[in-house]
This record gives sequence, C-alpha cells and structure tokens, in this order.
Amino acid sequence: MKYADIDKRKKAFIFELDNVIYPEKDYLYQVYYIFASLLEYTENFDAKETTNLMVDTY
Repeated sequence: MKYADIDKRKKAFIFELDNVIYPEKDYLYQVYYIFASLLEYTENFDAKETTNLMVDTY
C-alpha cells in the first residue's frame, strides 16, 4: 500500500501489530521476567523460579 492509496476522506489509519514486530511469546516472556524481578526485589522471591513458573503455567 502506498500513501497515495489511502482514502483522503478518512481521518485515521488504524492497524494492529500483534506478532508483527516480534512474537507474542517473546513479549510475554519479557513481561514475566520484569514482573518476577519486581517480586524478587519487593518480596524476596527467586526471580528465575517465578519466571519459569509463569512460562510453564501460561
């Protein structure tokens, strides 16, 4: 698609990026890792074990 092909009457151009930039699995792993690191910092849980638990569960 070229910019010239976009309908001039439209005021917005919306699209989704699910699994386009990087796989959802990689995104979720990053979230699990960050959350587990927060738990390790605040609650003294082992981050690696927590991350592995979340990956295995979800």
